[in-house]
Amino acid sequence: MYRIIPAINRILVSLSQIQAYSYTISELNESFHPNNDEDVNKVEDLTFAKNVLLKDVSYQYIKGSTNFELQNITIDINKGDFVLLEGPSGSGKTTFIHLLAGLIKDYTGSILIDHTVLSNSTCKAWQRNLGFVPQASIVLQDTLLSNIAFGEAETEIDMESVQTALEMAGLKDFVNKLPLRLQTQVGENGLTLSGGQRQRLILARALYRNPKILLLDEVTNQLDDENKLKILNTLKGLSRKGNTIVFASHDHTARSFASRIFYFDSRRVQEVQQNHSVA
Repeated sequence: MYRIIPAINRILVSLSQIQAYSYTISELNESFHPNNDEDVNKVEDLTFAKNVLLKDVSYQYIKGSTNFELQNITIDINKGDFVLLEGPSGSGKTTFIHLLAGLIKDYTGSILIDHTVLSNSTCKAWQRNLGFVPQASIVLQDTLLSNIAFGEAETEIDMESVQTALEMAGLKDFVNKLPLRLQTQVGENGLTLSGGQRQRLILARALYRNPKILLLDEVTNQLDDENKLKILNTLKGLSRKGNTIVFASHDHTARSFASRIFYFDSRRVQEVQQNHSVA
C-alpha cells in the first residue's frame, strides 16, 4: 500500500493538470477548427446576469469508488461577488473551479447559469463569459502581445484592451521599460520572465477580453506583497463594477478583499461568516 500511494498521487496530479490544460486546448481548437454544429452553438446569447448555482453537485475522479473529490455541494454565487475559496491542498478548490469553467463533464447534480443548465450545448456560450487562470498556465514561446491576445491574429487585436489588461495586471511599467515593449519575446514557457511577471502575464490574458466572471487558482502565490495588494485591489474594483471573482488561495491576505468565503474540507464546502468590513 505504501508503495502505490505515491503513484496514485502522481496520477491524481496529472488528471488535475490535464483538466487545467484542456481549457487552453479548447480555445486553440476553436480558433483553428471553428465548430459549426448547431447543437453546440444553439445558445449563443447565454450570459451571466444574476447568478450561477451548483445544486447537489458531486464529483469523483474514479467512478464507482467510495472516494469523492466533492460531494453533494450546493453553492449559489451572485453577480458581483468576490468569492474566496480556502482549505487545505487537495480539498477540492481546483476541482470546483474546473467545474465552473465547464472542464469537468462527468459530475452528478446540476450547474445553472441564470436558471439555464450548463450542458454540452451551452458550455461554449458560457465559457465566452469567463476569464480563467489555472495553476498550470501555458505561456507561448512568442511575444508578450501574442500571449495576452491569446489566439487572435495581430491585425484583430484590440490594443486599447491590451493596455487596460496590462494596467490591471500590474505589468504596464515593466513592459514600457522594455526596448521592444509588447513585441518582446518571452522564451519557452516564459523563460525570460520572473515567476511573478509570468503570473501577471497570464492574468493580463484573462483580463484582456473583459470577462464577466474571473476564475483564479492561486494567482498571487508568486507575487511580492506590494504587487499582491495591487492585484487584489484591482480584483476588488472589478467586483464593485459587477464582475464576479472566484479566487482559490491559501493566502489570508485575500480575506479582507472577499465579500464571501467558502471553506473546503473533507469533500464538503461551508460558507464562513465574516466579521470585518470589506476592503
